[in-house]
Amino acid sequence: MRQVHTLGVLMLFLAATILPATAIGGEITRTNGVSAVAWFSFPDPSDPNCTLLQAYVRADQGTDQGGIPLDSANQGTNPSPTVVFNPGGGGTVRTSVTAVIWKLNTCDNVNLINGYGTGSIANQDFTWKPTSASLKTTLNLVDGVSGNSFPLTIDLVWTATGDPPQRRGTHYHVHMGSVNFIAHEKGESRLADAMGTMSDGATNFAAETSIDGDLERGRTMRVLMEH
Repeated sequence: MRQVHTLGVLMLFLAATILPATAIGGEITRTNGVSAVAWFSFPDPSDPNCTLLQAYVRADQGTDQGGIPLDSANQGTNPSPTVVFNPGGGGTVRTSVTAVIWKLNTCDNVNLINGYGTGSIANQDFTWKPTSASLKTTLNLVDGVSGNSFPLTIDLVWTATGDPPQRRGTHYHVHMGSVNFIAHEKGESRLADAMGTMSDGATNFAAETSIDGDLERGRTMRVLMEH
């Protein structure tokens, strides 16, 4: 459920920003890739009765096989153009990471830290196998409480549990004004435990084993167009 919500927000952003409102056209892209995801949540050892530490991290590595432009003239005569994607050709490997950390005072219901960051990283900083993965990088986060930015040091290892991989397939369609964004995902995911470090220099937000984690791989096709 958390992944669905995250992807839904991303699609709304893409649909609203990638194509200007006056454009007529679009693009089809396809990505083959792998991901590792982890959630952490545990009491702060320095104040276990009133402080909760939580963190989320997702690393993605994929080959973007490029895009096919939707012909503007064709869209003018055919509001629902049919476009066939040619899967041939190479692609560029890209790696990115997203991280969020929270420090909550549960006694007073006060958010002490709410750091968020996302960005591209070197491909060698993330390694993925069907039964394990590792991520070692530094990501800049912005704290939504104080407005300050700070580096987050990440050094995590994922290990698949005994559960077999589960096949998954999802389809999304977001319509905003004249813009349509459609995505279809197909792949598999496997439960995994993550351990290691997510540190802002003072606190390790991954000091305990993750409460939820996945190793994922699959294909995504995205269609973005405006009529």
